[in-house]
Amino acid sequence: MTMHTTLGRRARSVPTDTAPAHLAQAVEPPPTRLAMIGLVGWIALCALAASRHAMLSWHYFATAGQTLLTPPGGLHVYGEHPELQFGPLTMAVCALLGLAPSTAAAVIACVMMLVLGLAAIAILGRLSAGHHGGRVSTRTAMLYVALLAPLWLVLAVHYGHLDDALALFFMAAAVAQGKRDRWLTAALLLAAASGAKPWVVPMAMILLAAPRPARLKAFTIFVVGTALPWIPFVLADSRTMQLSRFVIDVADDSVLRQIGSLSVATPTWVRPTQFLIGAALAIWLARRGRWVCVPFAVLSVRLLTDPQTYLYYSTGLAVAAAIADLTRNDRRPILTGLVVGWSAVTMLLATPGQLTGAGTVRLVGLLAGIVVVIVDDGWSPAAARRNITRDDARTTVTVQRHTQHVVPARPAVTATAPDLVAPTTPSVGNAPRVDEHPTVTTFTMEKLPDPPKLGELWTRTRRPLRPSASSRLIRR
Repeated sequence: MTMHTTLGRRARSVPTDTAPAHLAQAVEPPPTRLAMIGLVGWIALCALAASRHAMLSWHYFATAGQTLLTPPGGLHVYGEHPELQFGPLTMAVCALLGLAPSTAAAVIACVMMLVLGLAAIAILGRLSAGHHGGRVSTRTAMLYVALLAPLWLVLAVHYGHLDDALALFFMAAAVAQGKRDRWLTAALLLAAASGAKPWVVPMAMILLAAPRPARLKAFTIFVVGTALPWIPFVLADSRTMQLSRFVIDVADDSVLRQIGSLSVATPTWVRPTQFLIGAALAIWLARRGRWVCVPFAVLSVRLLTDPQTYLYYSTGLAVAAAIADLTRNDRRPILTGLVVGWSAVTMLLATPGQLTGAGTVRLVGLLAGIVVVIVDDGWSPAAARRNITRDDARTTVTVQRHTQHVVPARPAVTATAPDLVAPTTPSVGNAPRVDEHPTVTTFTMEKLPDPPKLGELWTRTRRPLRPSASSRLIRR
């Protein structure tokens, strides 16, 4: 049985290469050679500035690797060195690097951190492409590379903080897996990130965005993956959990000074406050569908209450801001530009006579970023639906098949509707008749009074429309 269907006389036929407006890719001219040379020169200049005093903090990681490999250190490393404020995963990497000579280990670690930065940027590009349904434009990628490169070079080359580089890489990978609905893998990556740096723990609240059947499994994987590496160190030395023994002096340009704290060392309420407020804000954002902003919110709370103001702190916040910006409905680098802007201003103001002004700029910048992720609906599904234009809501698909239908001779079926008569080749005697005319099937769907949801719109465009009873011509 062969069915020929034509949906109405007024159904318009369009070329087969016509695509809906929201699926069309804009043709962008390639970047000019001058722009590429400028970007490479900018990165080289930043690398040169960062390498003047390279690997300032590497001695912490060298100490960790040597203590872990040299008896009687071993699993007592946290008890003997409370200044090592990173997790077991970073400790294991330091032990591997400790097998090489000290200078070679520092060079290998620096190269490793640079590779992690490139991998994180690549993950961010794929994250944005998967969120928006198309590739990231070259100009957008160049813009984000130009914004993130200086701060990442400060982290990897100037300070040499391996723990932060590992944590940021795993954090970006976890968000990318969450966007693909691979929540168990995302939970495992978050556990790895917390094993590199403990401040990642409140970011586990992004797992609240997982579907209900997978949510409990994801949290279980995160808790087990986070706690299990610590068990040998805790069983070997009870001092491992007393990391608060190491105190940090409060900087004069910190936010704590701006809110009136007169403590010389880190107040006892700082670390619990960072965890509780960060986790509460993360839960609020995850419940409202803005879970991609959770890393930015958690790190903003940490910087608001942290006693020190090292520039590499801003690197993590800039990466989290890029994650949020690249998943916005318009990809505008609002948060990334804000973080890079106030970080540059505070670095210029970090002189003995202007520390108060630097602290004020840091306070205002951090609060402004938190307000943006709370108030702005650039990450909400409702904003994505409002971006659907009238042309996006009209989908016309034309399928034309040049086929030859051979139908056995049967009594003819007469069509009553004059616009549904299909031209055929008459049969001769009992010989079968041959239909050599192409079959044209046109589906046209106009915009509804209220814009449908994205999921409904995609389903409707894929579902073939059922013709009315008066528009069927069935030949047996």
